[in-house]
Amino acid sequence: MIDTGSTISAINATYLKKLNIKQDTYSTTIPCKTANNSELHISDIIVLPITINDIQMKVHTFIIEDLCTDLLLGGDFCDLYQVNIDYSKKCLSFKSQNHRTAVKFDKYVNEQQVFNVKTMNEITIPPLSAKIIQAITIAPSMSAIFTPSSNSLNKKYIIAPHAILMIDNNKTAFLTLPNTTSVMQTIAKGTNVGQVKYHEDNTCYYVCPGVSNTFQHTISALSPTSIQSQRQPYATITNTINELIYHLSRSQQEHIRTVLLKHKDVFDISKPSIMKTNNVSHRIPIQQQHHPIQSYPYRRPAKETQIINQQVKEMLNNHIIRSSSSPWSSPVVIIKKKDGSPRFCVDYRRLNAITERDVYPLPRIDDIIDKLAGSQYFTTLDLKAGYWQIPIDEQDKNKTAFVTTDGLYEFNVLPFGLSNAPASFQRIMNSILGTLRWDITLVYLDDIIIYSNSFEKHVKHLDLVLDALQKANVKLNVTKCSLVRKQLDYLGFRITQEGIKPTTTNVKKTIDFPVPNSAKAAYSFVQMAQFYRRFIKNFANIAAPLNVFKTKNVKFIWTKECQKSFDTLKKQLSQYPLLVFYDGKSKLKLKISTDASNMGIGGVLHQVNPDGHLQPVQYLSRSLSKREQKYSVVEKECLAMVWCITKLRPYLYGREFTLITDHHPLCWLNKQSSKNGRLDRWSLQLQEYSFDIKHTPGSLNCVADCLSRYPIQQLDEIVEDQLDVLHGPSNNINMIVDLSFDATRIREQQIKDNKIKQI
Repeated sequence: MIDTGSTISAINATYLKKLNIKQDTYSTTIPCKTANNSELHISDIIVLPITINDIQMKVHTFIIEDLCTDLLLGGDFCDLYQVNIDYSKKCLSFKSQNHRTAVKFDKYVNEQQVFNVKTMNEITIPPLSAKIIQAITIAPSMSAIFTPSSNSLNKKYIIAPHAILMIDNNKTAFLTLPNTTSVMQTIAKGTNVGQVKYHEDNTCYYVCPGVSNTFQHTISALSPTSIQSQRQPYATITNTINELIYHLSRSQQEHIRTVLLKHKDVFDISKPSIMKTNNVSHRIPIQQQHHPIQSYPYRRPAKETQIINQQVKEMLNNHIIRSSSSPWSSPVVIIKKKDGSPRFCVDYRRLNAITERDVYPLPRIDDIIDKLAGSQYFTTLDLKAGYWQIPIDEQDKNKTAFVTTDGLYEFNVLPFGLSNAPASFQRIMNSILGTLRWDITLVYLDDIIIYSNSFEKHVKHLDLVLDALQKANVKLNVTKCSLVRKQLDYLGFRITQEGIKPTTTNVKKTIDFPVPNSAKAAYSFVQMAQFYRRFIKNFANIAAPLNVFKTKNVKFIWTKECQKSFDTLKKQLSQYPLLVFYDGKSKLKLKISTDASNMGIGGVLHQVNPDGHLQPVQYLSRSLSKREQKYSVVEKECLAMVWCITKLRPYLYGREFTLITDHHPLCWLNKQSSKNGRLDRWSLQLQEYSFDIKHTPGSLNCVADCLSRYPIQQLDEIVEDQLDVLHGPSNNINMIVDLSFDATRIREQQIKDNKIKQI
């Protein structure tokens, strides 16, 4: 064995006798000890003749009675014969008498028997401490390789290091066990803490004579691959937590690390788990008079069959599925992911067709976004394989059965593809988070966000949410979690302290959209862009040439106007503005501008900041129906006001606001009566709001004007009759707006209008 870290070369005394080398020796007083500080017995030094690949060499070698190996060639030998070690080629070379020869590494073969190591007494380890314990095994050894248990210690998150142990004649050894948790840990007497493999003593070091300091040179007879390192789950979790909070200051990290370690179980995804849902599970109610549906396995290529069999095996091992004798069965399909890799899916379309619908609501995304106003810190949590953490009611598991060429299986947990899965998932998550929702946290399916207006509060809020998740046995996908951020991405939006923007990733998908080659592709592009229409001024004007492709069976003709619309829309999407949060607490002034054209109606909601600047909250518009296009100008303008106010009701109800219009006659809408029945009904509909109306010239109301002329939202997205429905009969005729005009009244208003005076 060669070791460059040793300053000496040595030979085992017993091995030297076997060689029967007749060579003079001389005595020495140089001490030599093992790494565990036990002294080695050096008898003499011999000039040992060595032959390697027909090259003869001589080495001054220490004769040691209890040397760990037969022959050890140390640093003195390496210097004398210019030894080069090439790890890439797995060889070393020597130079002697101007000739160099190479020798391949020997492979280490691990054939040693493994024995358990157990605690001799009950052990208590304080939090964040380490303790040296005494353990017992089967036989003594000067050097045994210890490998920690991957079961008993992991459950308590005790990280025992791999080690080389000296086991005394009483078959006992000393181990160091660190407790890195924040709670006391107890290990019972007789607990198996690991295993040992016995080897000859294989570590020593040389103490140089005449020097007060001790120089230790470790010499190992084992190859680097003989000991396989194991990362304990707790170590992995700790590293993950450190990565999640690296961006914080040191004091903030220490503050929040305690909370995260307290709830470490939610980050442990070493094994699949099922939520504790207080007897709430997924049900599959079937419509009456429907018998079980049966399907036969599809015929498929051998490669796909192999993929299915492998996936089934993994799901069985993880208890995701079980063997079934169900009268129900659905087929398996293999689809490609975006990266081209295969995805295992079950085709539940026939089952979904006869399943009664669960109408449990998902939260509105705009309500969620608005709730984040005023927050300074955000955390998003994502569930690991969220559906597979939801239990299925025992009596409904047989309905999830799927068939393969090898058998019939059914799910223990919620599979993908069931029609009521989102409703069940949202119901269970709402139940788990309970009253924390809409106060400190919000959840949309498996996407959780925590929001706070200070770091100290955020740590407390995070503690409460993680505690609720841990009690429910929820597991998080740590790679998709983002902790204690001042800005992050959530539900397709970039959330900041000031407001919201589209996420760069989603906008890039729209910008990278290829030039459409069909009407369907063109309208798909418009639909993608419309998700962020609330951010873009004059969106409808830009998108108008592409909206024609919404009509069924329309002939696809890609004109210059279409290309210009396509290019301009991409450009505008890359320059989106910041929309501020609606602030319902500070009572900032609100202004809404509306306008109408022959094509549509539109408006924009602004929030007035303390400096008096208008900050956009939302843009909105829609097209007019054929009936609405026949309205008079004043009716269209009033329709724009009523529709925009109705759409913005969550922001405007109970708040005083100013409505800005470029149609002067409507300034008396909430002050005087009208003889127009349609305007009368709309006037009554607006009586629940507190607002005043101000006139602005059309040239200064350009945003609302553009939105009305080129509306975004199409008519089929609204229920137009809702605008004509009153909230109940009213006899307060004096409150109805009177928009009938006579010449005298018009003349009076013309005199008051500064713009008209100039004409």
